[in-house]
Amino acid sequence: MELMTGYRRALLLDSVMSGGCAPGTVLEFAPSDFGRVIAPSPHYAGLPEILALARQLELPFPGEIRILALEVEEPRIFREGLSPAVAQALPAFVDRARQVLEGWRDSWT
Repeated sequence: MELMTGYRRALLLDSVMSGGCAPGTVLEFAPSDFGRVIAPSPHYAGLPEILALARQLELPFPGEIRILALEVEEPRIFREGLSPAVAQALPAFVDRARQVLEGWRDSWT
């Protein structure tokens, strides 16, 4: 939470195994795409919990948060390097992140 406090915007990059997309698919999310906090726990803090806590504490948190996720294959299998599908998709993932950041930069000028 402390890494995002004080910024107007945040771009989060992650991997995901949704099971609904082919490995290597670049997905985009907003905080509203995730469920609301039902039973907060000190033992787990996902994005919905962090956002709720920031609001409750009235922290200066980003008003715009974008999440880019890259669909991966089986994350429970340990291997060296990326799977072929993910390795092939990585440039598109980085390019999409660059597009988001450039769009924000252009809105500042």
